[in-house]
Amino acid sequence: MAVLMLAACGDATTARVTAPSEPDALQFARSEQAQARLASLYDGASAEVLAVDGSVFADHDERLGKLVFGVERLSAAAAVQAAAARAGVAASDFVIVLSAPIKLLGGHVAAGAPVHSTSSTSAPVVAGVAIGTAKYHCTLGFNVAHAAGRSFITNSHCTDRQGVPDKTQFWQPQVGAGRLIGVEDDDPTYTANKACPKDRRCRYSDAARIAYLPDVPSRQGEVATSATVTELFTRQDDLNNLFLSGNLIYKTGMTTGTTTGSVSNSCANANVEGTNLTLICQTFVTGAAGVVGFGDSGAPAYRKAIEGNVLLGIVWGGVGSNTFVFSPLEGIVRDLGRMSAVVGGTVSTTNGNGK
Repeated sequence: MAVLMLAACGDATTARVTAPSEPDALQFARSEQAQARLASLYDGASAEVLAVDGSVFADHDERLGKLVFGVERLSAAAAVQAAAARAGVAASDFVIVLSAPIKLLGGHVAAGAPVHSTSSTSAPVVAGVAIGTAKYHCTLGFNVAHAAGRSFITNSHCTDRQGVPDKTQFWQPQVGAGRLIGVEDDDPTYTANKACPKDRRCRYSDAARIAYLPDVPSRQGEVATSATVTELFTRQDDLNNLFLSGNLIYKTGMTTGTTTGSVSNSCANANVEGTNLTLICQTFVTGAAGVVGFGDSGAPAYRKAIEGNVLLGIVWGGVGSNTFVFSPLEGIVRDLGRMSAVVGGTVSTTNGNGK
């Protein structure tokens, strides 16, 4: 039987596994072989497991040396065990953890989502501020130079119809209390691929590109970390989708402001609660209670470095109030095409939409 660990999603990588004492070189060799074997099984196992009703996420946890599958209720564990077996995963190679479901963080307009100090009108418009549609309160992720024109990135689920480029209008800070700043220009369809579970649709990011109106000024590479302070994105990491467990990650959202946590799961595949959507290769970040809230959808995720902030991706989901989930910039570029979000960055316009 696989081990059932009654742990929160963000605690999945902290399980203690005691290995027999042996020479370091031999341990490393065995670990390397085991990791390669698990990596070869992961895509198939993830697709099988995440098709199970009640499954939340799948992760290849290199620190633990096992595949980790999250379920939202104990009754789903037996079906997950059977799915893993169908995929050829030995019972000793995976664990099942109890996890809260992953909720989308768009704040419904009717609910009157609470707002942080970054919810005021921003002129020029910068990252991290409040934006709104007729349906949702969300956060502006980051401004970009794109082959299709000056734009900003926010969540796909913040648009009127997720995965459909239907020209949703975006206001800042919100509809009825600000100005129209942009119109949705790209939000690719969610489709099946090799890693996509049966009867579900997948993408690498919950991201949409919104084209700015010509008369709306914006500042690329700036993020409003508070009502009075802006900081710069001097670099962007659009090549990596793996982040070391424990790395400190910041996010700036319109509801909870600038908060921080540590990477708890990296490149995990995640089911979105209440939908048939699965997001491939997502990052989970766990911090204190209140690290994220409704309305923080679209918040930029970044790390701090001596030379300035490094943009890593965009927040879309929450596991309770102490864990946020973000789509790495690498996946956003896969879905929306090449872009530059740093100060002074440009993108060639010779390739049409940049894809």
